Amino acid sequence: MILDERDDESEDVADARHERRVARCRSCNARIIWFTTDGGKKMPVDEGTVEAGEYVLDLSRHRSHFATCPKAAQHRRAKA
Repeated sequence: MILDERDDESEDVADARHERRVARCRSCNARIIWFTTDGGKKMPVDEGTVEAGEYVLDLSRHRSHFATCPKAAQHRRAKA
């Protein structure tokens, strides 16, 4: 029984940490979570594709918000 209580508490802690990681897209106000790519760049990911406790970017599960933001074109740099 004590293990169940600890499991519930650790899930609550993971959920709270997850909520603290959630940000909002400045363009469309969608819920996003920022990850760092292997190349060291920041990438916004749709919050709905991230489970609580996931801290490593996995492009097979996490959907880039660059691909889903209806206003993404506003943030693209002009090609030189």
